[in-house]
Amino acid sequence: MAKYCAQCGAPFPPGQKFCSNCGAPLETETLETQEKTQVFSREESPAVAPWSQQEEPGVNAEQMNDPSANHGNHANDQSVLIGLLVGIIILLLGGGAFFAYSSAHQEAVPGKTSPAPSVEKDQSARTKSSSTSSAPVGSDLMNFVQEKDAVDGEIVKLANGINGYLSNHATFRGNSYYSDAARGLQTRLQNDMQQLKGTQAADEGKKQAILNLYQIEYRRVSGLYNGVTSSHQGGDYQPGFAAGTKASYEYDDANAEFRSRYSGK
Repeated sequence: MAKYCAQCGAPFPPGQKFCSNCGAPLETETLETQEKTQVFSREESPAVAPWSQQEEPGVNAEQMNDPSANHGNHANDQSVLIGLLVGIIILLLGGGAFFAYSSAHQEAVPGKTSPAPSVEKDQSARTKSSSTSSAPVGSDLMNFVQEKDAVDGEIVKLANGINGYLSNHATFRGNSYYSDAARGLQTRLQNDMQQLKGTQAADEGKKQAILNLYQIEYRRVSGLYNGVTSSHQGGDYQPGFAAGTKASYEYDDANAEFRSRYSGK
């Protein structure tokens, strides 16, 4: 087979290493290899079947020749999809029917959704009745009358103790017992007056008369407290005791009038 120079195309005999025409080195092995490759690609290349005649991966010849096989697969997929759609529609219809039934049932039984007006009226009446009964409406004030007399007895006892102490002592220096006792009675009377003012009495005139007696008793105790405290600090006890004595006479007159007006009530 004739060989040709790659540079100028001149023929050369086998075994020659340089071209006699252009002097270029001759690559006989490369040309032979290329020639063999070209010959193989033209004469020995295996024939490739058209695409339509090739078998798809995973599909045998029987399935390709039998169109009913593919049709069965598509039919199964469509059946599954239709079944899913039908199930969803049934669930939606069932939920809507249940909601409609629940709404109708609640409207048909109003007693379960809201209390009857009569129940609210009865409860309001019971609340009003209980609050009214807890308040001391129409009180006869006997507990305040008893407290007034009890405080009067404590004041008399305190005054007698002070007079007895002065019979043996010139002053109250170093002695705080009587001032503390008088202060305790003042606090007690303040609480009594506050409680009496907040009480709804059946007889407002009687309530005011008791309150007036409480106020006079407070002045009596204050006179004793001021006299003892002044003497304890080195002062004179006479002004305080004089104010307490005056309040004591005033109390006796007001208390006698109260008893004559409200005796047996």
